[in-house]
Amino acid sequence: ERIEVVPGAASGLYGPGAMGGVINIITKKPLERKIELNSEYGDFATRNFNLNYQDILGKFRYSLSGGYFKTDGYIAVLPGTRKDYDIRRSKENENFNLKLFYDFDDKTQFDFGYRYYNEDVNAGRRYYYGSKELDNLNFGFKKDFEKIIIQANTYFNWDDPSWTYDYSPYTYIYYVNTNPKRDWGLNLQTDFKVSQSNRLISGLDYRWGKINSKDEYKYTAGGRTAGEEVVSKGKQEIINELLTVGKK
Repeated sequence: ERIEVVPGAASGLYGPGAMGGVINIITKKPLERKIELNSEYGDFATRNFNLNYQDILGKFRYSLSGGYFKTDGYIAVLPGTRKDYDIRRSKENENFNLKLFYDFDDKTQFDFGYRYYNEDVNAGRRYYYGSKELDNLNFGFKKDFEKIIIQANTYFNWDDPSWTYDYSPYTYIYYVNTNPKRDWGLNLQTDFKVSQSNRLISGLDYRWGKINSKDEYKYTAGGRTAGEEVVSKGKQEIINELLTVGKK
């Protein structure tokens, strides 16, 4: 629909990642029934498929999309120095997105979104590989009172990446690293129309997150096996607020 460029600190409006500025991409709402299919093919047997469907039913709008990507990848080690365990850096992922909109009236809107992403990768070694699974939920509400516009957004993230260095004839170490992350955030904005050409904008952003990182080691030598497990935990809370006066 449009792209907004906001220079300067705006963490109170857009979250802690907006310390230096913001490029805000606002996507269009579904305006009609539409089906889009896109496919690509490239080097290293790379293929990419995407499907999108959107429709509108009275005050209710929705869009569904999904994608699949796979590539055999490349061998990062130069010819002549490769070992038999050096293989292609393959990657495979799939994603699904659901977006729902409901217009109570011309000045009151609600939206809901869900995103799923899953990925499997190989790091270029026959026994070294990783995966990532991500789920995201977000809710939004917007109300226009003519003199003031109020917006509220909240989101939940479940992120589960892991890496495995498996047993092989070339190593006696088994190593697994998992880093499950959980995030929750809330963003509030008010846009007050002071006059025809002046506005007063305020915002509050809150974010809470935690991580439980685990490293698991196993060693095999002389017919004996030993192991160790290291767990690291952490939590963080961030609050940002912003008040600006500007001309439109």
